[in-house]
Amino acid sequence: RRRVLLEDILLLALRTLAVLLLILGLAGPTLGPGSIIGSRPPRAEIVVLDHSMSMNRRTEGSSAFDRARTSIGSLLEDLDPARGDRAALILAGTRAQRPAYGNPAEVRLALDELEGAAHGSAALAEALEVARRTAETLESESKLAPTIRIYTDLQANTWQLDGPLGESLQRLGAEGRKLTVYDLARTQLTARKVK
Repeated sequence: RRRVLLEDILLLALRTLAVLLLILGLAGPTLGPGSIIGSRPPRAEIVVLDHSMSMNRRTEGSSAFDRARTSIGSLLEDLDPARGDRAALILAGTRAQRPAYGNPAEVRLALDELEGAAHGSAALAEALEVARRTAETLESESKLAPTIRIYTDLQANTWQLDGPLGESLQRLGAEGRKLTVYDLARTQLTARKVK
């Protein structure tokens, strides 16, 4: 009698397991973006790097450019293309350019290939306009609202807010963009969110 009862319980457990597996198979749980099992939603990051000559100035053994590259590299390491994460790198040299867009690993490779900041001043207003258009593209392609991060040494001749740079910042703010400025003038990186 005990043996029959034990067999019935075991058979009931196996049937319940089979039904659960069938339900899970039909529901199609995945580890992809937006799934219940996934730990976070996909992210999009747009990095604007001040690529002017002042970024080469060394303080306590490292340049602002080196500190920026280390910080941006850590940011990109946390992004996972399999989750749907996207990234873009925009250089603000004498002209703004976007050497990498899309896959965070490709953006990291483009960052690693940079040997140092260029000669001349930073076209930050132009770079922010490229960042704004890149954000629009990312939103239309992937439905992600990107964060724009500016890595700069805040040189006074570049950060004149009563001209095109101020207008670009106001336009980004009016669009509700998330914008953070990282001050690399000191050896310790400080961040300020711009509203």
